[in-house]
Amino acid sequence: MPSDFDTTAQPDDVARLFREHDNIGPDSSFWLRPLRQLLHQGKPLGPALLLVLKPADGNVLPFGILTLTQKSRIVFWPALPPDADMVCAGTQISVLDHITLEFPGEKTHITAYHADGTPVHNARSWRLHHFCDNGVALWFNLLAKYDLLANQPCAVQRKVRTPSTDKQRREGELERFVQNLSVANITIPPLGGDYFCIGIYVATRDVTEQDLTASIFQIGCNIDTLVTGWTDGEYVLARSKARLQDTTFVAMVASPPGTLNTDVAIGFPRSTT
Repeated sequence: MPSDFDTTAQPDDVARLFREHDNIGPDSSFWLRPLRQLLHQGKPLGPALLLVLKPADGNVLPFGILTLTQKSRIVFWPALPPDADMVCAGTQISVLDHITLEFPGEKTHITAYHADGTPVHNARSWRLHHFCDNGVALWFNLLAKYDLLANQPCAVQRKVRTPSTDKQRREGELERFVQNLSVANITIPPLGGDYFCIGIYVATRDVTEQDLTASIFQIGCNIDTLVTGWTDGEYVLARSKARLQDTTFVAMVASPPGTLNTDVAIGFPRSTT
């Protein structure tokens, strides 16, 4: 449930909330953001994959959704703080809405939106980073606080105007999206600090755990500015594979000691060409 509602609410209370409120949940929710183009423009939705961490305490920690566009682009919608300001005021993106991976060039760009819905793109020579011939390429690294993931709002609702001539089709698109949403449970190591570091890789061939050595787990050169109490060393890594249509992803997860100075941070490898 969103933070501004009673988290102990029973099913009848949840149903009442939906009846009594047009809008429930923050605009930053990744349950809403992938649906934006359908809700406001009627554009069809592609397949989607929910990425979930499952720690030993039994909690469920969704950290993002992967979707596939009609142009065969891969889009990642990260978990964000509930109070994140999703309106981009200028050309500089302070809070990204989603990350897009383009094929065949393997370029990455990020997108935010102005208040009127106009997209703002930012690409800084980001590309997949290949590691010789080990079969995987780094897409991005995500650092996220445990508490941020544990407290993601799970009840969301928006009431939007829909053309009567397109109402049935849009409802069918939404129902199909929900029915086809698959879930990937990502293995994690024991919690060492108050955050997880998640490397998301794209597999270029069949890979085994032997291909996923610790040497390719690159947290980033400015990690000491993001984490208080950071110390260099070797950390326990958990490795998982997930699939969205024809693309296989690898998640490598660590939980180093220290305190993350922000709720979430994302870093990209730069092109060397």
